[in-house]
Amino acid sequence: MGPNEAGGEACGPCWGIDVDFTCQRCAYPGDIYADGRCTRCVASDRVRDLLSGENGQLVPQLVPLAEALISATSPRSVINWLSRSGGRLPANPVAGQAEITHDLLDDLPQDHDTRAVRNLLITTQVLPSRDEFPARPEIWLRQALEPLPSHHLRIIRPFAEWAIVRDARRRSFRSRHRESSATADRGEIRTAIEFMVRLDASDLALSNLAQSRFDLWLVTASPTRRKAVGAFIRWTNARRLTRQLEAPTRPRAQRPCSTTTPNTTTNFFGASLTRISLATSASQEPSSASMPYP
Repeated sequence: MGPNEAGGEACGPCWGIDVDFTCQRCAYPGDIYADGRCTRCVASDRVRDLLSGENGQLVPQLVPLAEALISATSPRSVINWLSRSGGRLPANPVAGQAEITHDLLDDLPQDHDTRAVRNLLITTQVLPSRDEFPARPEIWLRQALEPLPSHHLRIIRPFAEWAIVRDARRRSFRSRHRESSATADRGEIRTAIEFMVRLDASDLALSNLAQSRFDLWLVTASPTRRKAVGAFIRWTNARRLTRQLEAPTRPRAQRPCSTTTPNTTTNFFGASLTRISLATSASQEPSSASMPYP
């Protein structure tokens, strides 16, 4: 219950309270969590329920994990973790129908909870350690490509696998691939996918994309997307999938405002733009900077 006059701990009956605060299973005084059991007994029961097979026994592969959780210094933290992240342990391996592997975890959503489960399985030696930096782009890519139509996959998959993921793996071997690099890699792939979707929405083939049309997208895109799309366009140029488009490596500055009265229109990517009438020579093809919006 609390300290007595001598500074020691006193139980409920010593304080005149006719309530039994000891754990009904292990007789530990105080720290009752549920059904008359202390936090350690509750944590132990929940660990065994989660990691046991159909026969009621702990799955052999998961015994080191169970022992580590049951003997943890803070059983209350284990209870909280089980309710939050423990559910990411695949049901089939727990039921004894399969073995937990990195590939099995790779099929789960790659969020904080899945990474926490993976790290714990590695720490308890249930899973072997592996370099996660080159693995994460491959996992994310597999999930990102799954909903794409076939005509997008024919272009996005080789770009992502050969230009992005392979380079990430090479940089990882040199210890030069970190979380910021992985974020940039995902951004380049996302931008390429978005670019292809916008082309479809405008009924425009990648091979027919003109520089003037591409410049319209650059004007409306964010600086991050303008830089990210450069990797994709340079890759398509090298394979003659596009008409040798000029792709900036740095964000382009916005065009200066004109004194001409603007009116609103829509470019081929569906973005709201401002029409600016600029005089061009009849004998000279207008540049991308002076091309009026269609």
